[in-house]
Amino acid sequence: MTDSEGIFLTILKEVVHPGDSPIQLPASADWEKVLTVASRQNLFPLIYDACGRYEGFSAFDEENPDYFVSAMNSMKDQMYQDQVFLALYEEFLKAGVAPIAVKGIICRQLYGIKGDLRPSGDVDILIEKKIILQ
Repeated sequence: MTDSEGIFLTILKEVVHPGDSPIQLPASADWEKVLTVASRQNLFPLIYDACGRYEGFSAFDEENPDYFVSAMNSMKDQMYQDQVFLALYEEFLKAGVAPIAVKGIICRQLYGIKGDLRPSGDVDILIEKKIILQ
């Protein structure tokens, strides 16, 4: 495991199980590499937001404004996707079909108020087989 991967995991742990104050990270943290790991794990906006709690990140952030723009665009896109899904879900309900959403939007609720910072590529739904065959 690289140092950046370890820092990423530490930050993720703090996001999921926050403490009173952030854990101290090495002063030599390579924020670009940490955010690259976060991107590979599809957690960029969530980790970017959390990085603000750590010493040394603000200087990196000021020098790299594109990361902020990217995180905000990702959150905006996720909120739009949620609106589209919820509109579709309402149409299912109007048609007498009550699908159960699994993964995606449901799993993001684990992040509480930070849920929109956790992108999901899709929402899986479960529909009773007999309803589909009618």
